[in-house]
Amino acid sequence: MGGGDGNFSPGGPTPNDLRRRIEEAHALEAISGYSIAVAERLKQALARVNDRDTDKVSESLQFIKDAIENEIEGSIDLIFGGSVKKNTFIEGFSDIDSLVLLNGSQMEEYTPLGAKRRLMQILRDRLPADSKIECGKLAVTVTLSGYDIQLVPAIKAEDGYLISKYDGSGWSQIAPDRFSEKLTRTNRKFSGKLVPCIKLAKLMIAQFPDQRQMTGYHVEATAIQAFHEYGGPHTHKDMLKHFFKEAASIVMRPIKDRTGQTVHVDEYLSDENSFQRKLISDSLGRMARRMENADATLSSEKWGGILGE
Repeated sequence: MGGGDGNFSPGGPTPNDLRRRIEEAHALEAISGYSIAVAERLKQALARVNDRDTDKVSESLQFIKDAIENEIEGSIDLIFGGSVKKNTFIEGFSDIDSLVLLNGSQMEEYTPLGAKRRLMQILRDRLPADSKIECGKLAVTVTLSGYDIQLVPAIKAEDGYLISKYDGSGWSQIAPDRFSEKLTRTNRKFSGKLVPCIKLAKLMIAQFPDQRQMTGYHVEATAIQAFHEYGGPHTHKDMLKHFFKEAASIVMRPIKDRTGQTVHVDEYLSDENSFQRKLISDSLGRMARRMENADATLSSEKWGGILGE
């Protein structure tokens, strides 16, 4: 008889086969929709961290430069360093670092401590009375337009710059471009995706309690180490998951400072396996598990919480 009796022909798909294929199609559709939704959340988060007022920053730096030059003989140059130079700056987490080159001025003959004190006095005399100006071990920090601007007195040397030793006892040579160049090469290796990953990681780490925070430079150095042998997908989501999973282990050991400014980039965390390192490792591991859980449940809303929305 003909096939009108509703029976399936021998060798054709069974009802269970069809049901399984439909379920698989729905699952693939759900995964695809989830991936698109998370990618959009990460894109929006990047837009937020990139939305800083560059005009205000430039205006503040020029104001500082003019204030210093009006008080000394010779010229002063401000050389960007830190997260601004490496394009890993994010609002509310990163400082704006600038080397204040003293070559050709009478301040070139000062000790590091004398240069910092003179710089601080000039800024107090020239900036508005309510300006926040503080002198630390390496830099004078000025708060203008809501930004912390760290000014590090420096002298141009044959190979890099001379800045204050950490204890202030004399000048010490550094090569700040060494780390920037390494970060640039690594970022290029990942088609420009590493720097956005670092910015998003900083955004997430900024939500940690104060005692579990990492410095911006430490996050960057950790990222370079974490992605040394990475062979996974070059997507923001996959790279972030990898960063936090690896960082939880990496943070337990000191990372050597490539610039020569200090022995380790994370000296503030003391020795290997210190209590503070364990606290930070715990928070990094928890963040990695939150991302895994969001993936397991296909919840883009959980990524919203991860990103602090």
